[in-house]
Amino acid sequence: MEIIIVIGILGLLLTVGLASYQGSQRAARDSRRKVDLEIIAQALEIYKSDNGRYPGEIGCDSSRGSCGGCPCSGSTWAGAITTALEPNYIRDLPVDPRNNSTNYYSYEPVCSETQTVCGTSRACSSSCCAYELRVTLEAGTTQTVCNP
Repeated sequence: MEIIIVIGILGLLLTVGLASYQGSQRAARDSRRKVDLEIIAQALEIYKSDNGRYPGEIGCDSSRGSCGGCPCSGSTWAGAITTALEPNYIRDLPVDPRNNSTNYYSYEPVCSETQTVCGTSRACSSSCCAYELRVTLEAGTTQTVCNP
C-alpha cells in the first residue's frame, strides 16, 4: 500500500514539474520572438537611414517564405526584405523558434497605397514610409512592432 502511495506522489510531482517546464519553454520562445522583432526593426531603421525608405514587399515577406499570402510552405525568409537587409544590415534574418503556420514573423510595408498597419490607416506618397512586424506568441497574443 505504501508503495502505491509513493508511486502516486511521484507521478503527481512529475506531472506538475513537466507542466511547469513546458510553460517556461513557451515563455522563453515568446521572449526570443520579442527580441527578434526588435533586432529586425533595428536593421530596418538602419536600412531606411541609408536609403530613405523601408524595403518593399514581394508577395508576402515572412519567416515562412514568400508567396501570395501568409503563411507559406517555405521555411525561411524570402522576398524584398531578405534582399534588402542581408548581409549588409543583418547577417541572417531571425526565424521564429517554431516557424510553423501559427508562429512566424511577418513584414508588411506601407508603400504608395493606403494600408492599415498597427491599427492606423497610412499612405505614402512615393516610397515605403512605414512598416509592421508581427508574430503570434504562444501565450495567445500578438506582438507587433510598428514604425512610425
